[in-house]
Amino acid sequence: MKFSIFTKILMAFLIISVVFIVLFFKYMKSVELDIVVNSEKVIAEGFLSDLEKEISSTSPSQWGSILSKIKDKGVEILPIDKINLTQTQKANLNSGKVVVLTEKDYQFLNLVIASKTAYKKIGNTKFLLAYYYSKIEKIITQYMAPALNQIAKDFLSKPRSSWSEESKRLEKIYGFPIHVYPTTNQELPINVVQSLSKNNVAFETNENTSQIGIIYHAFAGGVLKIGPINYLSITARISDVIGYFVMAFFVFCSLLITFLSLLFIRNMKKIYQITENFSHGRFDFHQKISTTSVLFGVYANIVRMGQQIKDMIESHKQMYRFVAHETRTPLSTINLAADSIQRKNPEDEFIKKQLDSIRKDVKDVNQIVSTYLIYSKMHSANFILKRIDTDIISWLRKLIEPYKASNLEMDFQSNKLSSLNAYIDKGVFKHAITNLITNALKFAEHHVSLSVEQNKSQILIHVDDDGSGLPSDTQDDIFSEYTTAEDRNAGNKHIGLGLAIVKKVVALHGGKVSATQSPILKGARFTISLLRSYLD
Repeated sequence: MKFSIFTKILMAFLIISVVFIVLFFKYMKSVELDIVVNSEKVIAEGFLSDLEKEISSTSPSQWGSILSKIKDKGVEILPIDKINLTQTQKANLNSGKVVVLTEKDYQFLNLVIASKTAYKKIGNTKFLLAYYYSKIEKIITQYMAPALNQIAKDFLSKPRSSWSEESKRLEKIYGFPIHVYPTTNQELPINVVQSLSKNNVAFETNENTSQIGIIYHAFAGGVLKIGPINYLSITARISDVIGYFVMAFFVFCSLLITFLSLLFIRNMKKIYQITENFSHGRFDFHQKISTTSVLFGVYANIVRMGQQIKDMIESHKQMYRFVAHETRTPLSTINLAADSIQRKNPEDEFIKKQLDSIRKDVKDVNQIVSTYLIYSKMHSANFILKRIDTDIISWLRKLIEPYKASNLEMDFQSNKLSSLNAYIDKGVFKHAITNLITNALKFAEHHVSLSVEQNKSQILIHVDDDGSGLPSDTQDDIFSEYTTAEDRNAGNKHIGLGLAIVKKVVALHGGKVSATQSPILKGARFTISLLRSYLD
């Protein structure tokens, strides 16, 4: 139990930790990105607002001359219908707001970047200003310009014939593959050539990813290709400070969870031990749990419940003894009275018949009281078997002798076994055998058979009768307390604890009892199965 709880707590902690780390890294990247993006967005909105005021105050014929002055800013005028906008975005444009559209995200070194375009409607016209304020190529240039310019300078300072060796030298310095293509090289992709003509920089992503793995840069000597760039895992790309923080946090949480879970499990183990002992009737078992524990309330309720159950059981035991005593006293008086009446009227057959009926009923009631007391005794937590080495064959032969005087045929089959020893409590086990025999005699028509056999692992004791048998739907629950057994031919019902006592006695001896159709007498068969390893 302890291992199971600790394992579940540890697994839950690991899952939470993994989720936390992933979200933490994502948050750190988003914070870094948001700072850049938001600052650029504010600048773009201010720039477009000023430009829109200037353009809207002039005629459309002058718009081209105004844009030519700021052509390096990446601004153009487009029809509104040419841009794919949602209804909300169109409404924002018409209200004079700046609308920002973001294209696909790319990963570049330690950055997550995307092309962003800001749009603002020009007055009441059907045109808008498009400001490409965050272009992938522009961001790459900002980060890579010093290195790209230095690499280009190194190549230009060497004769073209030595560029191949220069590439190898630079690769060792920068850690990336470096190659130079002629400007007219046919191996360059068309989209790269087009991008170089506009931005002087182009890029390609690694296969099946959004990671920018190859960078192209046009310079006087041709086209410089850097890459492919191999990306490390996210944990290798974060800063050392963040890495140490996460490691320290993970270790701290591990120690804290382990400490708290061990405290919790220790108290859980104590509560488990209490309930385990209570379930076996040992209500005097005690454990202590601190009042500061979160489980103290559960512990107090369980202890209180155990005491109440103990008191109730003791009360029931006293009631059993009282009922048995108070019932048997008047029964003895009735028997004495019947004997007295018999002596005074020895010749009266009618009175004799009635008195015999009374004595039989008194005997049945006494049997019920005895059965009830036996059942109560066997469910006591203090009940202990007194097992001794017993010859089952000899013992069963003697046990059935009194039943041979009945009106039914009663036989015993040992299946060629002269002796069969086992450790049993003869006084207790007797209740199981006699209850099964008595039950068989009630339902049999002519014949009851008791037989014993053994195999490598079990001793089997069968009680068969030639009665009407048991319905298949009652064979499993016939051993429950107060189950009704019915003779299907006679219509008589028998309610009691006999078979429940059989089940309890057999269970105390480590065995099982079952009910099936008799293969020899065609009525009911009750079989007691005892494990030899338990009895040896």
